[in-house]
Amino acid sequence: MSKLVSVIVPVYNAEKTIQRCVDNLLKQTYSNIEIITINDGSVDNSLVLLQDFASKDCRIKLITQDNSGPAKARNIGLTNATGEYIMFCDADDFYELNMVEEMVSALEQENVDFVMCDTNIKNNVEKKIQSLEYQNYCRLKLKGYYEITNKNRNQVNVILWNKIFRNSFLKKYDITFPEKYEHDDTAFMCKVLSFAKSYYGLNKKLYNYFVDQPNSIMGKVYSKKNIGHEFDFLYFWGDLYEYYQKHK
Repeated sequence: MSKLVSVIVPVYNAEKTIQRCVDNLLKQTYSNIEIITINDGSVDNSLVLLQDFASKDCRIKLITQDNSGPAKARNIGLTNATGEYIMFCDADDFYELNMVEEMVSALEQENVDFVMCDTNIKNNVEKKIQSLEYQNYCRLKLKGYYEITNKNRNQVNVILWNKIFRNSFLKKYDITFPEKYEHDDTAFMCKVLSFAKSYYGLNKKLYNYFVDQPNSIMGKVYSKKNIGHEFDFLYFWGDLYEYYQKHK
C-alpha cells in the first residue's frame, strides 16, 4: 500500500488562487494524500472556499488561526500531519498533476533524506517584484544523487515547496519553523541540511511558482511594504544558534 503524504498549505487572502491550488492537489496521480490547509486569518473569501472544499473531500483538513504568519501555520501543519512524508505548497501556486507521485518515487527509489525537483517560473515582467537572480535561485542546481557535504550544501536552495521530506526525519531532529519573523524557511532548511546525509535532485519541472502575486508570502518579503522585518535575519541566526547549542 502506498504511504500517506501530508501536503501543508498556509492560506492568507488567496481567494483568487486557492481553487487552482487545491484542485491540482486533489487530481494528483498519487491519491493517498492529506491536504492540511491552515487559514491564517484571511479577510477575504478564502475561509468560505476552504470550508466548501473540505466538505466535499475528506482528504482536506481545515485548520483556522488568527493571522500569525506562515511559520506558525506550517508548524501547526507539521503537528497535525499524519503522513509518512511531508510536502509544502503555497496557496498562490500549484503542483503538476504527477508531482507527488514523482517525488515519492524518487525518495523511495534513491533512499535519500529528501528530494528536490525543478520549478516552472511564471512571472509578470511588468511588476518585477522579484529579481531574476532570485528566480534562478529557485531552479534545480544539483541533479541526481548526492551525499550532503560542506562543499555542495549551499547548492541546495532553502525553498520548501519543491521538496519532499520524511516525517520521521523531521521529528527525530525536532525540525520546526521559528515564528513571528521572516526567513523561517531558511532556518528550517539549515536545520535539515545540518543532519541530512543524502539528497536527490529530480530533474523535472513539477512545481509552478508565480512570482508576481502581491499577497504571496515571497511577494511580501520582496515588497517595499514589508516594513518592520528588515532585520529579521538577526533573529534567524539567533534561532539557529539556539538550535545548534541544543543539538551540539
